[in-house]
Amino acid sequence: MLKKTERTTNDSNTKNFKVLFVLPDFNYVEEYMPDYSGSFSLGLGYVSAMLKKHEFQTSLIHLTNNIPKKEFVKRIKDENPDLIGFSIFSHQRADAEKYVGFIRDAKINIPIIIGGVHATTDPEDAIRIKGVNYVCVGEGEYPLLDLCNTLYEQKNTTNIPNIWVKEKQKIIQNEIRPLLQNLDELSFPDREMFDYKNLSDTKMGVFNVLATRGCPYNCTYCCNHVYQKIYKNKGKYVRFRKPEFVIQEIKEGLKKYPYLKYVNLEDDAFCLDKKFVKEFSKEFKKKIGKPFNANTRVNLINDEVAKNLSKGGCIHVAVGIESGNQQIREKILKRFMTNEQIHNAIKTCHKYGITVGTYNIIGLPQESIKNVLETIKLNVKSKADSMHVSIFQPYPNTELYNYCIKNKMIKNSKVSTFFGEYLLKNNTITKEEVTFAYKYFYIYAKVYKTIGKLKIIEKTLDKTFTAKKTHKLQLAIYPIMFFITNPMIAIYRIMMNISPKATRKIKYLILGRK
Repeated sequence: MLKKTERTTNDSNTKNFKVLFVLPDFNYVEEYMPDYSGSFSLGLGYVSAMLKKHEFQTSLIHLTNNIPKKEFVKRIKDENPDLIGFSIFSHQRADAEKYVGFIRDAKINIPIIIGGVHATTDPEDAIRIKGVNYVCVGEGEYPLLDLCNTLYEQKNTTNIPNIWVKEKQKIIQNEIRPLLQNLDELSFPDREMFDYKNLSDTKMGVFNVLATRGCPYNCTYCCNHVYQKIYKNKGKYVRFRKPEFVIQEIKEGLKKYPYLKYVNLEDDAFCLDKKFVKEFSKEFKKKIGKPFNANTRVNLINDEVAKNLSKGGCIHVAVGIESGNQQIREKILKRFMTNEQIHNAIKTCHKYGITVGTYNIIGLPQESIKNVLETIKLNVKSKADSMHVSIFQPYPNTELYNYCIKNKMIKNSKVSTFFGEYLLKNNTITKEEVTFAYKYFYIYAKVYKTIGKLKIIEKTLDKTFTAKKTHKLQLAIYPIMFFITNPMIAIYRIMMNISPKATRKIKYLILGRK
């Protein structure tokens, strides 16, 4: 499927120069969302807004399914851009290579730039893609604006900060410019470039927004510590927008898209500044008055923070547990938080009526099946309201990736999504155990929560979960077990596969949403 998007109209104030963005955004969660129609990219939204502010034209090919070469090439020719920009995560690297190849095979002589997380964390790999002329390292608003101005004026493009250039066999690696310190000078993200009302997140009534940039923590599996190294001595890495500007963006967005009922703050660690949380929550309640969700860390949650979040209308926060084993959390992941902190943070949120969802990773280096069981039990004991479970992926140039390379656990940087194939050759846990644990995480959590409090039952469950010889049989009966333990979710998934639109209407009717 090739999503149709609104195109910028030429007028007297618009430069005769167009950037066509390509966003590979395929359905990685078909089991849960068979009607996936793409998500809004804040990164592309900000870059497009910057270009439009300076009178450049932008458009988008939003790929939500693979499309034939002929169809893709026709769209490129119809758009007739002056620059093509791919925005990709590391798991989309192969997709970018494929579609760049389509362009070059068709002998379309238009410069191509790669941006996004993969271009920043592994620019050496991105620039190696055949047919790519430029790579944007780091935050892209001003670098891409400079590149467009330079191309428009037909000047030399080899000395633009943040932009790597490939000229024949030579690669020019330009230095990184200082980080933008005043985020409020940026225009609000361009949502019109997308088929916005038909995106999956907007169809669910969610308005996504960022209040900050940067995360000060150094989790070994995450790109943030890589970004911190790249931007060392280039300005303050963690930056906050003024609450009033965030509120203004939300207010304008909800007015423009009145069908959106919830606000999702996509910040990595929203509660870093208590004063900011208090001021934002107060203004949000007064000027927006809708529910919102946020991501944070358990060590940032205390009574004051939870109380202010609740007063502002926060109904849900997401926190990372990742592993129930404290030694793995600290030594492998560099997540310095105790089980007690996790318990207390969730308890404090519950005190103020805020539900808590947790992030959990399976298949970490040095992790065993018993450690996965610790993660399940920690979620249950902490009374997490929901659990997000993913399979560990060694993303390029992260500290944990380098650890895996050093210990010969992976051969290359090929990675999948959090829900994809397990890639590690791990002496402490097998691929089969990871597959079993990923499938059965929710089931065992539900069983422990309901009947696992009895010691004799708990011991039986422990043995059943950790006994490798039982895993094949349990996987064979997985659909039955899931239905027994989670009947409403199972029925919902079945209905979603039959009639997604009708199912969502029924769901929202039950939840009291319009």
